[in-house]
Amino acid sequence: MKTYSIEILIFSLCFYVNTQNTVYFVDHPHSANFNIYITDQENISDITICFVDVKHLADKCELWYEVKNKNDAKFLIYKTSKRNQADIVVFITKSKNFIKIRNINKIKKLNICN
Repeated sequence: MKTYSIEILIFSLCFYVNTQNTVYFVDHPHSANFNIYITDQENISDITICFVDVKHLADKCELWYEVKNKNDAKFLIYKTSKRNQADIVVFITKSKNFIKIRNINKIKKLNICN
């Protein structure tokens, strides 16, 4: 099982307007609030993330993982080195299990926008 350990910033016009929030990717599942299954099929995963290089705000409110067009992402994600400021902790796995959510309240918060 390959895991990823990075920190990312969320910039959004839908909530957290004009603020920065971090998501920290951990390499141990017991440290995470979310376990996210990586997939290239949009209808399989509940949460997906778009990693982008440009620094402009997202105009939608959903996380996409590796979408081809950054405009399809409802959150834009940026790397940060501020681990202690992470608001959400995520564990990513390539196992064939679907997403395991340990904190459903934060998931609902992330999907608050229409």
